Amino acid sequence: MNILTKKIKKHTTFIFIVSALISPSSLAEVLQQKPVSLPFNEIVDVSSNPSQNKVADSNLSYEIPPNSGPVKMTIATFIDKTIFVPNIAVLDEHDSIVAEYTSKDLTYVSMQPSDKDKLTGEFIINPLAKNNAMKVVIYTTQQDIEGFTETYPAYRKFLESAAFSDIKIPNEKVPHSNQGTLEINFESAYN
Repeated sequence: MNILTKKIKKHTTFIFIVSALISPSSLAEVLQQKPVSLPFNEIVDVSSNPSQNKVADSNLSYEIPPNSGPVKMTIATFIDKTIFVPNIAVLDEHDSIVAEYTSKDLTYVSMQPSDKDKLTGEFIINPLAKNNAMKVVIYTTQQDIEGFTETYPAYRKFLESAAFSDIKIPNEKVPHSNQGTLEINFESAYN
């Protein structure tokens, strides 16, 4: 039986950092889970005041309560001068990983007039039984931090729409970081 069904959507994303030596299930043991009551929406600034302990500074853990049924999770990580790139692990009540997603499972959405560029993703979490709680751990790795995301320059859209389509403007490379802003949303998958 599929515990988690993935559906990519161009709307939301999130990011957190963790040592590549620490597994998501180990994180779930040391992180305090934030209980979620549906619907739930949160905007989080990750590592805005980083210390030497990057693992503790930039990881999130949420607990989806028992009897929630299938839950839709949407996540967005916003691009500024850098971007926080997330990985997501879904764990069962025994802290066993039942599904994992990386930043490669997120979709780039270029800037809208009232919004920043972002990486987004939508996932459906299906507990094995209706009375089981699930944990969602959001983290990043050192390997992720060493990478970059290619973005579409905002002025390129303007020039292309103004009939300057023959001008070749390269994509920009935004470095990854252990700091950033993300939006996380949990709601019933039946909405």
